[in-house]
Amino acid sequence: MHNVKINSLICLILSVFACKIAFAEDDNIRSLSCGDLHTLMSRPAAKIAVVDVRSETEFAKEHIPGAVNVLLGRPLGQEVGRDSVVVVYCGNQSCPNSLVAAKMFADSAYSNVLSLEGGLAAWKKAGFNTEGSSVSTGGGTDSRSFITAEELGPVLHSAGYYIVDLRTEKEYLAGHITGAVNVPFDGLASSADSFPKGKTIVIYDRNGLNARTGASQVKSRGFSAVWLAGGLAGWAGKKLPMASGSGKQP
Repeated sequence: MHNVKINSLICLILSVFACKIAFAEDDNIRSLSCGDLHTLMSRPAAKIAVVDVRSETEFAKEHIPGAVNVLLGRPLGQEVGRDSVVVVYCGNQSCPNSLVAAKMFADSAYSNVLSLEGGLAAWKKAGFNTEGSSVSTGGGTDSRSFITAEELGPVLHSAGYYIVDLRTEKEYLAGHITGAVNVPFDGLASSADSFPKGKTIVIYDRNGLNARTGASQVKSRGFSAVWLAGGLAGWAGKKLPMASGSGKQP
């Protein structure tokens, strides 16, 4: 019954917005044009989850606005709701990972999964905006606002870094980056002033979605702050230092 309701929802959304759905070559994975995705994203009533399956570094540099980064082979988290229309994309039409990831979502009981035709390259060619650290904002290119797991790992215990985990306390206790303090996202604004001056504040969550916003908030208070590309999912996937339990307090 639940799947019937979800399938009815996607049919309603797609019919209302007159989207043209095609089927990809493999396993009946449907595809969506960039123009139709842009239309859907502009309608508040449409519950769309845009998923970028490129590397953490590529995602951090540039991605479709509002997209989340989910790497192949990593466990799926709660950032992609099961009642969402999931649109998966990779770098370009020749990249096979979008179809692989779409199948991964479908195999994980997601009912409404689409692959974006042409990936990020087609999105940009169509003239649609992107966001990320390498995107020009009129006055030049933004300064680098993220750090990768490969860069943070070797300097994790350096006195120059202060690591902040934005996830819930329950998630933090189950496992976090060694030395990180737990400041749930909703409490970041009220806690930021207690962060140490003179250090680079590294903000992370599960996959980087809230961390980008969090880093901007911390920067606005006069701190040097970056977000961790790929989040904890990317960190754990590279077998970098993890701890569990209460850890440090901010």
